Amino acid sequence: MSSKSAMVPNPSWPADEAIAEDDCWADVELLEKRQLWYNVSKTLAEKSAWEFAEKEGLQLVVLNPGTTLGPFFTPSVNTSLNILLQLLRGQELELDAVYTGCVDVRDVARSAMVLYENPSAQGRHLCLASRERLVDFTAKLADLYPEFPVHR
Repeated sequence: MSSKSAMVPNPSWPADEAIAEDDCWADVELLEKRQLWYNVSKTLAEKSAWEFAEKEGLQLVVLNPGTTLGPFFTPSVNTSLNILLQLLRGQELELDAVYTGCVDVRDVARSAMVLYENPSAQGRHLCLASRERLVDFTAKLADLYPEFPVHR
């Protein structure tokens, strides 16, 4: 299990494109500059897994879910919910040109089971129910929750 965060952002892509291919990787230098340490860790960890699998001749399959929302059983806020809370509190994330995507946690679980149960599964699998620019997602939040100080 990895994350969409290992795939975006990358400033070398055309501005009007989201993740296009399974071989899209986030730009680690950009992530470090923006101090997006979660994204850095996901990118480096997944790249290391692919290097190890190739070196050892292993078949690897990776699920890359987007911002995962829905019912959670953990007592603490995860990264996806933290992003949502930051936006609802009015924080500006300075990633407006970045595409984001949301997925229900139950869909992530189902996708993981399908990949696990399929012995021929391999490669990277992006798991999103929707994708849009973060600025558009934030605008939708502002419309849906006018009682919150969502930055526009």
